[in-house]
Amino acid sequence: MKAKIVAIGNSKGVRIPKAVLRQPRFAPSRPVQLRVRERAIVIGQAPHPRAGWEESFKKKRPRKPEKLWGNLPIDEGWDK
Repeated sequence: MKAKIVAIGNSKGVRIPKAVLRQPRFAPSRPVQLRVRERAIVIGQAPHPRAGWEESFKKKRPRKPEKLWGNLPIDEGWDK
């Protein structure tokens, strides 16, 4: 399918037909990512903004619990 580069305000753009957008199932409001490969422009769905967070959290070392009351032993109660 052929398309023309058109002026959009101060920029240039390409109008993408609905039939083409339906094939890769692009979400209508989700951002896309543009890449240039050799002499081609590749449009793909942008990764989710929080992609990879879960793996990063798993790699973190667990923190030691902080002592909330200074040097008060953990097994000591209030009323003793």
